[in-house]
Amino acid sequence: MSYVEDSLGTGETIKHMFRFHWVIDINITLFHLLMLIVSLNFWPFLNVLSLLIMCPSLIYHLSIKNTEHAVTSKRVIFKKSIIARNTEEQLLKKVETIEIKQGVLGRLLGYGDVKITGTGISAVSFKGIDNPLEVKSKIEALL
Repeated sequence: MSYVEDSLGTGETIKHMFRFHWVIDINITLFHLLMLIVSLNFWPFLNVLSLLIMCPSLIYHLSIKNTEHAVTSKRVIFKKSIIARNTEEQLLKKVETIEIKQGVLGRLLGYGDVKITGTGISAVSFKGIDNPLEVKSKIEALL
């Protein structure tokens, strides 16, 4: 079970789960392929070096795969983890603004960042999310 499913309160249901855009995954995959080609075609020193370079990238890839973005009937939830867990949650009734940040490439390919700001200084950010305008409208529909 996912963190979001495990943390549901009484009467709370999952309304939407969001995912990263494919651009996030393809960057990591291309980097791994490049390092594999380098390690297969060059000196043994570069094999070790490319493996050392790939380690942080593999950790990042696992982190991406274990990240959850969700909206329930009561909360906005962001969970990121491999072994340790980092969560950000915002009650829907406390949401004040929903901001979208997209660069030129993000506009062309349909990805960006969504920042949900609540009362006080609390905020939940979904970075590299697929179709941020749709994410914003789905959250606003629940407010």
